[in-house]
Amino acid sequence: MRVRDTLTHTNTPHEHKHPHAHKPMRSSLLLTLTLTLHTLTLTHSAITWRTLSAGLEEASSASKPAVVVVRKSWCVACRKLLPQIESSASISALAQDFVMIDCGDDCDGSAYAPDGTYVPRILLLDAGTAALLPEQYNFAARPETKYFYSTASELHETMQRHRHHQQHLEL
Repeated sequence: MRVRDTLTHTNTPHEHKHPHAHKPMRSSLLLTLTLTLHTLTLTHSAITWRTLSAGLEEASSASKPAVVVVRKSWCVACRKLLPQIESSASISALAQDFVMIDCGDDCDGSAYAPDGTYVPRILLLDAGTAALLPEQYNFAARPETKYFYSTASELHETMQRHRHHQQHLEL
């Protein structure tokens, strides 16, 4: 029998029933998988993710720029990018100077689609006004999709560039 058949196999009236029938094993396996996935979801990097509304409020009150990750749950590229961002020590360190916002499926509207509705898009917003910082985009992206990011290193470069720009302005 294949593994899948073992997990879903049910006894027929002619088969010997084992005291540990497959249903308890199946529900136990499901519970274990659920707990494992839940743990993986909760245990990621040192980045503190905010929802859009909470993040915008915090960015304004803390006078920090916001990094807004616009993604969709069905998007394969998005599902690959977020774990890269979360496991990046350099982005986790830079994130202390930003409010990190994960819009997930909740980020709709033209305010977060300056050059299209493709995903993943990552936007940097001004600390005081929450306006898009149009000069802060992925320099490695195509001109028609400036806010598209496919790697964590691309985001790191943009965040680093913005931090250097801010430090230069403070001098």
